Amino acid sequence: MSADSSWELQQAIYGALTGDSTLMALITGVHDHVPQEAAFPYVTIGESTARAWGAAGVSGIETTLVMHVWSRQRGHKEVKQIMAEIHRILHDADLTVPGHVLVWLRHGFSQTITGKDGATYHGIAQYALTNQA
Repeated sequence: MSADSSWELQQAIYGALTGDSTLMALITGVHDHVPQEAAFPYVTIGESTARAWGAAGVSGIETTLVMHVWSRQRGHKEVKQIMAEIHRILHDADLTVPGHVLVWLRHGFSQTITGKDGATYHGIAQYALTNQA
């Protein structure tokens, strides 16, 4: 088991998102690297941080992971609908992470932004995950 479980957690989150038919009906895909020909709307799994924690002989890793939603539909409605589905799937989810024990997965914050081009809408949601090493 690696001390930094962020890749394994990202794989579990990717599986949970792409395995949900309601979310997948709203988007064209979930990406780590967005293909140049990707159509809107889509989700990207973005930045992450990891830090060690421990108490009373138990140790683990706390990871934050940022989800990005991208849309070209006018207004923030589509971005917010997709973010709500991601929240439904991930907040308090009981994901299987091979080689790790997921303690909890919680939504941290969300934000929506209008892109500088005035046509792209961007949703940002951070999730915190804690796993036992």
